[in-house]
Amino acid sequence: MRRIRWNKVFRLILILISVVLILYIGRSWLPGIGKQKVGHIIRPPHEVSALAVHGNTLFAGGQEGVFIIDRRTGSVKSRLGEGEGFEYVKSLLVDQNGVLWIAHQRGLTSYDGQRFTNFTAKDGLPDNRVNCIYQDNQDRLWVGTWGGAACLENTGWKIIDHREGLLVDMVNVIMEDSRGGMWFGSYAVRRGGVSYYNGSEWSYLTTQNRKLPDPNISDIFEDNNGQILIASGFVDQGGLIKIKLQDKQIKQHSVITRKDGLAGEKVRSIFQEPSGTLWIASEYDGVARISKQGTIDIYTTQNGLSGNEVKDWIRDDTGNLWMATDNGITLIRSDELERLYRAKGAIL
Repeated sequence: MRRIRWNKVFRLILILISVVLILYIGRSWLPGIGKQKVGHIIRPPHEVSALAVHGNTLFAGGQEGVFIIDRRTGSVKSRLGEGEGFEYVKSLLVDQNGVLWIAHQRGLTSYDGQRFTNFTAKDGLPDNRVNCIYQDNQDRLWVGTWGGAACLENTGWKIIDHREGLLVDMVNVIMEDSRGGMWFGSYAVRRGGVSYYNGSEWSYLTTQNRKLPDPNISDIFEDNNGQILIASGFVDQGGLIKIKLQDKQIKQHSVITRKDGLAGEKVRSIFQEPSGTLWIASEYDGVARISKQGTIDIYTTQNGLSGNEVKDWIRDDTGNLWMATDNGITLIRSDELERLYRAKGAIL
């Protein structure tokens, strides 16, 4: 009887030791769990779609408008332009003159530190609903709207829509690559895709020509190697598309999905560290961090993110990484990033 009881006790001890080891290993493997938790959460704001930095000020835009945050302390100072009517902010940009541009559902607003100036369809925009803002290599301002793209020139807004070559008029993202090509991504169920203008002709990526896993595009990014990375997806389908160009022509494309290591199928946004480390955000499932060595780590709210959907990224001039999410801002300071990467065997 005593041997049987001691066997039960011994088995119980082994089970407890196993549980402790599993928890310990899990904490070591998942950054942000236990002692290795990194990141600081800033709320309010809550839903944040866009970030921009000017000096020691961080602007954060989303459904609640634009918040002003002290970049040094991470504290919210105030809300910008209450009563100006630019709730549901989609994109922010600070231009070379220090002017803040705000894309929202009622148009485009600029703020020079003292005065707000509004632009709508009456002023030449293709549509009042502005989805994105972009500044090209010639410092020209671009916007993407529900009715096409527009570029601000000396004579006013030059509109680019389906009549000039766009796949569809809904423009959700704009990017100029290092070769001078212009990329336009749409977010229109079943009709969306990517329009690429290389300076002389248009090319398209769609589900029809089997170059996209999903027609809804939420981000376009050029990595350090000159590859074009495209975030696509809707609900529980999509992926990351990698495009290789040769002589400004699309020569090769491939699709990366959850089975290749992404956090989820619907890719929301893309960011790259100067070291080459890629961050690929999925809408519902968190972020995959892919090092140059090919190791992959997944970050979620369990690992310190304020929200699983990261919509925008900024690395400031001190090396701090700011993430705009669906539930606040996640700030990972430069010393925390360095400590985290050193623990993972990667060098920032």
